[in-house]
Amino acid sequence: MRDSLAKSVFLSVVTSLLIANVAICKSLRNVLSDNDIDLKNIDIADVDRNITSYAVLNNPKMFCIAYYLDNYLNFLGNKLYVNLLEKEQNKWIKNELNVKTLIPDKPYFHPGSIVKVTYSKNYVYLITHKNPSAGCTLILSNELEFRGALYGRLLATFDNGTIVYHNSQVHFAPTHYAEISIYNPLTKLNRKVYPVKPYQKIRLEHIKKVKAAYDKLGEDWFRCHNHHMNPDLFNNHLIGKVAIDNDTNSLAFTIAYDNKDYWSEEDKLKLRSFRELQSRFAKVGITEPLSDYLFISLYEDLMRTKRFWKTQDTVLKLFEDDPELHRMLHDAFKSDREKGENWRKHFISLDGNWERPEIWKKISGKIAVPPEYTKVVYIYQNAHIDKSITYKEILLSYLKKRYGDISIPKYLEHKILKEMFKK
Repeated sequence: MRDSLAKSVFLSVVTSLLIANVAICKSLRNVLSDNDIDLKNIDIADVDRNITSYAVLNNPKMFCIAYYLDNYLNFLGNKLYVNLLEKEQNKWIKNELNVKTLIPDKPYFHPGSIVKVTYSKNYVYLITHKNPSAGCTLILSNELEFRGALYGRLLATFDNGTIVYHNSQVHFAPTHYAEISIYNPLTKLNRKVYPVKPYQKIRLEHIKKVKAAYDKLGEDWFRCHNHHMNPDLFNNHLIGKVAIDNDTNSLAFTIAYDNKDYWSEEDKLKLRSFRELQSRFAKVGITEPLSDYLFISLYEDLMRTKRFWKTQDTVLKLFEDDPELHRMLHDAFKSDREKGENWRKHFISLDGNWERPEIWKKISGKIAVPPEYTKVVYIYQNAHIDKSITYKEILLSYLKKRYGDISIPKYLEHKILKEMFKK
């Protein structure tokens, strides 16, 4: 009886999963049809099978799709299918990649789900997802022959085929830091260009500040928190797109250094507790009449602090030297807004002083923090000449002051580039 019941439950669950899977997935034929691809006399095997974890590229000259066949088992198979249609010639190119044999010395390699298909003059690229911090870039020729795999996300390509990519990261590492590399699919040379030693002044000064903060914490803290304690591996990330210039053979991008690595605990508390309000102060300011967004942002910050961080008592200590503010925020923490109640009216019902701009100005002063990020521009010349690459790191604020509010690609033009690298 028990075995029969268990079997019935198991079959019910499996059936539900299969039905859900069928509902979510599409057949290859349907995907082609959705992309306005002519299905007459199409010669693709399994065209009526459901596919999964796929991506398409569709432009006036080319259509390309990379996908796995849906096996209804909620894991990806080892066969990756790539089909490319050259529209002007009405010519299909097809390949079937066995992911287990793509890299002979890594039999357990699997690229993951396909999230993007792109191309350059000589190559097709499949960008994949393995986890939120990691993925691969598969490099195929225009005939879909496998040319290599990079553990990272494609950022840009030069006309000669050199690739700029963002190295993948360990998702649950104690710090997250950008690593950017270039790869030449012809010479197979793969080299990291950021960060690269010898470090220059801005990075060295930031590392010095991080190290001082680490030294204050002491080795026991790092051991308990399973932290590498290496100030070179400070938190930083890429901002925006990478710029390249084929004429000047140059490369540029912006990195945001995370200054919170050496902030005081009080400043970290201020940012964590009032991030929404600080953002609103920066966007709308403190005007008369006050913006409704200020009331909304403050309420959201207070409720998040109370319900998720449970640090309202610690936050209130930031206002101990101002009894009026301390009392008003104490009452605001204690009071939940009724469903549908206007945020401004909610605060004013607690205390009419919430309508005074002076109150908000005092709050702004109390929760002010140093700049969260330092934005640094990295500019490279001879970017795809293997032994001649050189670089400069320059504060974005300095560049804007000198050249105005121009885009990153402008720094790669001959005149500006020559000025930056003059000795």
